[in-house]
Amino acid sequence: MHLRVLIADDNMLFAEALTQLLESDERIKVVGCAYNGAEAVDFARKLEPDLVLTDIRMPLMTGIEATERILAWRPGTKVVLVTAHGSASEIQSGLQAGAVACVTKDDLGLRLVETVLAYAADPAEERAASFSEDGLPLLTGRLAASA
Repeated sequence: MHLRVLIADDNMLFAEALTQLLESDERIKVVGCAYNGAEAVDFARKLEPDLVLTDIRMPLMTGIEATERILAWRPGTKVVLVTAHGSASEIQSGLQAGAVACVTKDDLGLRLVETVLAYAADPAEERAASFSEDGLPLLTGRLAASA
């Protein structure tokens, strides 16, 4: 059985690279790529992914707004925010909207595959982003009381 993943990022080359990276693991199937927030919501409704990887900043609708709409329609879907320049307040807003984690675009590679698979293996485990001294999001394990 495959973990069904939807990618939402306005950078087509980045979305394609994510697709190749994720599908290098036989347990993951990328079911679609959306290039703006509105498409992400539409594709999530049609394709019913288990997990959505969404950029925070996208045209037509932000990843945060898309997260809220996706989860309102399909609350069992997990959303992981992906960002290059997201501020701490944007990331916090995304987590409050229902995203389960955030990873930076410069911290992908095997960590992303491991993160995606971790949600498939234990979807009930709560996870959150913490912030480095520079204000960049860092993926953590269990939700800490101080997070």
